[in-house]
Amino acid sequence: MAKKKKGKKGKKSNEPPEPPSEFDNMPAEALEARIKEMTIDLNKLQIERNYMQLERDTISTFYDITRKEVKELDLEIMAKDREMETMEENHQVEIKVYIQKVKHLEFEHKTNSKK
Repeated sequence: MAKKKKGKKGKKSNEPPEPPSEFDNMPAEALEARIKEMTIDLNKLQIERNYMQLERDTISTFYDITRKEVKELDLEIMAKDREMETMEENHQVEIKVYIQKVKHLEFEHKTNSKK
């Protein structure tokens, strides 16, 4: 069997060193003041983030409720359409029955008037 080659040993990574940051040369008092400022900013941002999440949840809930209402209204509209169709069909049947009665009465009137 052939031997598997392992990765090269002893190879050092050629990662560049981190660039110096603005905090490297600051005195301790300035760093503490900066920490306090950043803590205040963090708290403000957390409050704002929570508010945005609450707004998002409220809007999502409103959207879900509205979508449900729209579905219910669509079902009501479909039911009313079916009801209108059946009423129209019944009306047409009633008209035909009425016309048939009129024809029957006219026929009876003609036959009675001939006698």
